[in-house]
Amino acid sequence: MANLNPHAAQKFARAVRNAVVEQTAGGATIGWADLYLDAHTTGSSLLQKWEQVSESTLRTPVRTLDMLISQFGVPQFWKIDVEGFEREVLAGLHTPITAMSFEFRARIVNEAIECLVTLRELGEFVANFTGTELSEWSQPD
Repeated sequence: MANLNPHAAQKFARAVRNAVVEQTAGGATIGWADLYLDAHTTGSSLLQKWEQVSESTLRTPVRTLDMLISQFGVPQFWKIDVEGFEREVLAGLHTPITAMSFEFRARIVNEAIECLVTLRELGEFVANFTGTELSEWSQPD
């Protein structure tokens, strides 16, 4: 959701038909938050003590997934990649999604379980997982 490189956002929007790039963070409620930036563009997070030492911050708007659904409709697939902020993002969702992907670290597997509980409260679903950087399901169909 947050994108620090406006040129990359424009390039993506041109390359993907009907893409809309929202330069905002996801969260449980609307408002503003500090995005903690590090030297690695993939390590920035709304969590100050995520993986890296933050080098600076960027004040960014926060919107809920429900707000994005009301604006754009229910997506067929949603990928959440928010560096440890998954529970908070899912707390802003009250509509079942057909397919969703989110990351988790083995050391915080309890947080991933909490995310699955949140999704289960929205309705029935099937879950599976993959290992680090693998493209095959760990569990058979």
